[in-house]
Amino acid sequence: APTAAPVATPAGPFNALDEIDRIFQQRNREHSVTVALEKAQVRIGRDRLSFRVSSSRAGYLYVLMVGTDRQHFYKLFPNAVDERNRVAAGQSVALPRSGWIMVAGGPPGANQFVAVVSENPRDFGDTGMVAVDPFAEFPLETAAAIAATHPGTQSPFLGTPRCSARTSPCSDEYGAAVFTIEEID
Repeated sequence: APTAAPVATPAGPFNALDEIDRIFQQRNREHSVTVALEKAQVRIGRDRLSFRVSSSRAGYLYVLMVGTDRQHFYKLFPNAVDERNRVAAGQSVALPRSGWIMVAGGPPGANQFVAVVSENPRDFGDTGMVAVDPFAEFPLETAAAIAATHPGTQSPFLGTPRCSARTSPCSDEYGAAVFTIEEID
């Protein structure tokens, strides 16, 4: 299946938004992933962030986010509360599910997301992630050092595919969608 050519990493200081874009740009464009927002704009301290993700192909769903302050880069899903990330082709998954919520926490601005549906499960062991219950965060200083070692390649923050011995070759294919939820006072 066709995939995008590698995207060069921009020169300059680390910017987590560049990694969201790099993940999106390197998706398989024939694997459609769509997102439907419950609300595109939420009130800080009052409203919950929620959305539905659909995929044209079966796979494993991952959701990454850069917060409104641009100082936090998270893997929201799967998480410590909800690890069931298998997605059936043509079906949608509503997030968050029972057991976890996301309430607009500010500051005002836009949260930037990428939803990825990967053909194989992914291992995030080499991404520098740390637990921030129930989610995981890529600390920016560590993320900058990791990104610097992967110029012009796939974003290291997507993890690597995990395949069984029977799966050969191990596909790194995925579809992706980007979306924004704005937080207001």
